[in-house]
Amino acid sequence: MSRAGRREVVLPVVAMGNEGFAETATDAAAADRARGLRSLVLCSAVLFALVGRGIGESFAVFLLPLQQSFAFSRAEATAIYAVMVLAVGFGGPWAGLLFDRLGPRALYGAGATLLVAGTFLASWAQSFWQLALTIGLVIGMGTSCVGIAGQTPLLGRWFPGRIGTALGVVGAATGLGVLICAPIAQILIDAHGWREAYRILGIAAVVVLLPMLVSLPWRRLERGAGEAVPASSRAAGTATGTTFGAAVADPVLWAVLVGYGLTSAATFSVQPQLVGFFVAVGYSPLEAASWLGVGGLAASAGMVGFGWLGDRLGPAAAVWISYAATAFGLAVLASMLWVQSFWQLSFYVLTFGATLGSRGPLVMAIAARRWTGPALGRIAGLIVSGFGLGGGGGALAGGYLHDLGGDALVFAVAAGLLAMGAVAFAVAFRRPGGARSGRPRTGL
Repeated sequence: MSRAGRREVVLPVVAMGNEGFAETATDAAAADRARGLRSLVLCSAVLFALVGRGIGESFAVFLLPLQQSFAFSRAEATAIYAVMVLAVGFGGPWAGLLFDRLGPRALYGAGATLLVAGTFLASWAQSFWQLALTIGLVIGMGTSCVGIAGQTPLLGRWFPGRIGTALGVVGAATGLGVLICAPIAQILIDAHGWREAYRILGIAAVVVLLPMLVSLPWRRLERGAGEAVPASSRAAGTATGTTFGAAVADPVLWAVLVGYGLTSAATFSVQPQLVGFFVAVGYSPLEAASWLGVGGLAASAGMVGFGWLGDRLGPAAAVWISYAATAFGLAVLASMLWVQSFWQLSFYVLTFGATLGSRGPLVMAIAARRWTGPALGRIAGLIVSGFGLGGGGGALAGGYLHDLGGDALVFAVAAGLLAMGAVAFAVAFRRPGGARSGRPRTGL
């Protein structure tokens, strides 16, 4: 073969090698960009949830100062928190609808505006109805907009195979928000009073949230790791996946919603009163707020852990483990009515604290796997309404139960509600296609 012939054989091989190298480099660069955007989505979701739930859940620290300032009964004070939880829940469907129609930037911007407005307006409140309107309705709706109903569809587009873990990480921001906000709020209340404390929390929300709303590439983040959902399909909710109507007709959705609501009623009949309970059994207000914060830290770790368990073992196993721990934690708290020790508080942190909110990421992972599609925001919002109805009703009932029969009655009713929630989840898990498997579309 001639020299020219040999060149004709060699040169195409070299060209093909260069082309393959270029394709590999392009793929690697695209993968790096996707990883960066995925991390950006997760970090922004964590910060929004941290601020929203941190401000909302710090109400437990404000409960006693509000009682003293306005001469409220415990039932009246917890009623404000009940309105907030109800607003979080019933704002869920609207938050989901706003995400499906307008996207995350509009939804999170509305939430941030409501959170800041609520804290400042609350600082000027002079009556019960003004506190219920500002802390309850306005902050509650703001929390709903930046919470799990609006985060689930966005995270589902970026973490389809690890949605339980991703939602667990974001859910952990709730506990982290309590850990950060509760002791800070107590220090601010001791130094400046509860009104100034709320104003400072509002300023902090502006500092944290405004830069993200202005600077993040929201249009790109909304498209997810794959292709964008067309605007027409997003509005109609008829793109590939489950429609809203089909999800509403699924009995599993209602079993999950009822189970989530009853469990929320159990935990929220206790949670907003814990600072008052710890003070009543002999701890100082700062000690009580600090233990509440430590419980929030445990909740952060618990939500990540249970989300991971849901991805590995399936949601059913993770839910049952969380129920057992919550029940044990309730028993530990009830035992403090007679004797108090460091070990009891530690067990509270590791059980009741670590499972507080753990069902939320698991339930939303169920939704993201079973009812995929452009209507997922509305479906998640509907489920959150169960949380709101149960949690708000539980918080309201907890205050009245405390005034009627003390903390012992509160703990007894919470245990009964927890048991009924477990029964509802058992019904969901036993139905065909129920939540036994952790794999998408083969189970919840």
